[in-house]
Amino acid sequence: MNRTEFEYFLNAVHYCLWRWQIKVYAFMEKLGDVLFSPLKYLFTDNFRKRYHESKLKLEPQFNDLYYNDKNGFCVAWAHHLMGTFCTCYPLFLSFSLLGLGTRLFGGLNSFVALVLIFVPSGICYIPVYKALYTKDRYLKYFKKFEKEDEQWHRKWSRITTLFCVGAALFFIGGIFAMILLGPH
Repeated sequence: MNRTEFEYFLNAVHYCLWRWQIKVYAFMEKLGDVLFSPLKYLFTDNFRKRYHESKLKLEPQFNDLYYNDKNGFCVAWAHHLMGTFCTCYPLFLSFSLLGLGTRLFGGLNSFVALVLIFVPSGICYIPVYKALYTKDRYLKYFKKFEKEDEQWHRKWSRITTLFCVGAALFFIGGIFAMILLGPH
């Protein structure tokens, strides 16, 4: 995989995570409306009318707050999730080294353990950061991906799901490797 393919892959996964966050927020908003709708009977018609008017007036600001692709709530969560999932892959190596180090040396001090955890994750995260966030590169890809057809979106949604599941499996596998390689 060359650099442009790697960058495309990461940005497509990041884009799908952003779209998932938008769907989650929309679902939570609808759920909140359903759960709190019985409360409307506690208020007067005039209050309900003023509430709906102010809600319609403020809706564009809330949409920008949540859906803005540069600094909205959903894209912030997508950034966070992308970092989390990308960090899970090198944690397999970190946990394996922790288990092996504990077996060979009878234990590791806290500094060495932290180095074994954070150095591989940090080193692996550098190319991810460059591919996504340097000069807000992801925004250019988001514009490009918005124009793609439904088949492309379904394909990359599946790939994103596999990427996330793979990250979770690597994390869990790393814990098992640490236990298996550790002292007996």
